[in-house]
Amino acid sequence: MRIISPFKDYYDNAGGYWHDSTCNFFRKTEEHINNKNDQQIINELTYCNNLFPEQFEIKINSTEEHFYESGSIAFCGTIYPFLKLDLKKKFIERKAFEKASEVWRIVQTKFFYNEDLLLKQAKDYIKKYRLYRNISNKRSINVKIFKYFNSPILLIQNRTDGTHQIIKNPKLSNLKFQQVINPLEAYQQIERYIANDMRINEDKIPKINDKDMIGIKGFDKWSFRKMPEKTKG
Repeated sequence: MRIISPFKDYYDNAGGYWHDSTCNFFRKTEEHINNKNDQQIINELTYCNNLFPEQFEIKINSTEEHFYESGSIAFCGTIYPFLKLDLKKKFIERKAFEKASEVWRIVQTKFFYNEDLLLKQAKDYIKKYRLYRNISNKRSINVKIFKYFNSPILLIQNRTDGTHQIIKNPKLSNLKFQQVINPLEAYQQIERYIANDMRINEDKIPKINDKDMIGIKGFDKWSFRKMPEKTKG
């Protein structure tokens, strides 16, 4: 499988040096703009997400709180629900000629795909809300959904207004998905799914703009220019 993408992900090098030139993965991150015509597809795709509250915040003490967001990753025919935890701490900022102000900042982010791991690190309030019960509730979904979005990987995030944000071809390393599927298995699953299930290479090859193609080929803005020389002081 050839991966044609403006960014690197954790499974990219698992295929080694040999590539099947008949199987191409055009990987570009894009947000899907929802419309009325695709509501049935959206409902099926977001089923697992509806098992969780969209967002919730739990105060630990006066200077620390946990902020949770729920979501799912649809990966090669299977949906993997997750809970994202942002640990926030309060800092006091003082600027010249201004009063000191309180600022909350994210100091750590974690993704939980497995209830056992969550329970090991969770406090009593997580067990109280019993949110962990649905994390391992992954399920298979129809290939027509992936064909509809023309992508083997989708990120589904809940919004507070009850709608969902759908991202095609997200960067999985940013979502810590390597704790669910190792690099070699991820590479092989994508390759098989594109070639056998989706068969997207039978369709028209998408056009790639010049800016993305420059990055794919390994060039940058200085590749065809002379680097600026430092002036002697």
